[in-house]
Amino acid sequence: MTTRRTVLAVLLACGLAPGARAAREEPKKIGLLTPTPAQVILTEMIPQLYAALKPLGFVQGRNVTIVWRSAELDDRKLPPLARELVAEHVDLVLVDGTPATHAARDATATIPIVTGLGDPIGSGFAKSIAHPGGNVTGVSISSRDTNRRLVEVLRSLYPKLTEIFIFYRPATRPEVVEFIVDSARDMGVASRKVPVKELADVNAAFDEMRKRSGSAGLTLNYLAPVDPQVIVDLGVRHRIPIVSTDQELTASGGLASFSLYHRDDVGRKAAVIAKILRGANPADIPFELPDAYELTINRTTVALLGLQIPPDLLVRATDLVD
Repeated sequence: MTTRRTVLAVLLACGLAPGARAAREEPKKIGLLTPTPAQVILTEMIPQLYAALKPLGFVQGRNVTIVWRSAELDDRKLPPLARELVAEHVDLVLVDGTPATHAARDATATIPIVTGLGDPIGSGFAKSIAHPGGNVTGVSISSRDTNRRLVEVLRSLYPKLTEIFIFYRPATRPEVVEFIVDSARDMGVASRKVPVKELADVNAAFDEMRKRSGSAGLTLNYLAPVDPQVIVDLGVRHRIPIVSTDQELTASGGLASFSLYHRDDVGRKAAVIAKILRGANPADIPFELPDAYELTINRTTVALLGLQIPPDLLVRATDLVD
């Protein structure tokens, strides 16, 4: 005799009972943790990520959803926000940069973390590029190579260079700054460290730079709570060369920028996310390495400073802006 209980048992075994399909198709939940302001997250980051995930079989609202937390340019907010995402039982945490990666890993040792940062091995997030060995993987850009080449670009554009003022957040890993110092020393250039806690630190550094012939500035991109654009603007006002790894800072008045990058950064992160959501172990997923470089020079700033672009640098430039 076939009973209702027997029928339900068969349906459950086949995944056809009421609610079984809904349970099986519960969307995967990605937790996005970033210092980036909310407006940029909503208008750029999330739409781009959904667009990159769609061709990989993950469609917004159907089988994947994104929840997010913004530290609004304040790294101190990252740890509690990371714990909030973990409490929401996300399937994966997507972060960007070393502070956010630290916050996410401190919050969980089991939930996979996909990140983009300069040195995953030096930061302690991976045993090797090929086999990270933990719950963190993603894309990597060698900050060492980037910063060395940036110093080379500055020296080529500004032959009078004698001293570089390095602007950075106090939370920046010491080895990042020291490598810039070492790179400058190898080229016979002195350097001055400028940890930026507030605008007064920037102004004090420029007071010194104005007194020293041959001084220039190198700013790391993320200086919250101070906007690095302030450094570029002061450079233009006082006719002091400023370089960075951010093309936008060059377009808005900086002398030049150099960066190693991934041609499709969002696409690469999406590919890693898709692998993990399908069951791959992040410990076995290699970090993606950069496949291109970007050298941008501002010709208006070059003229303002009375400089010239050396022919070899002109050939290597990927973008000239005015």
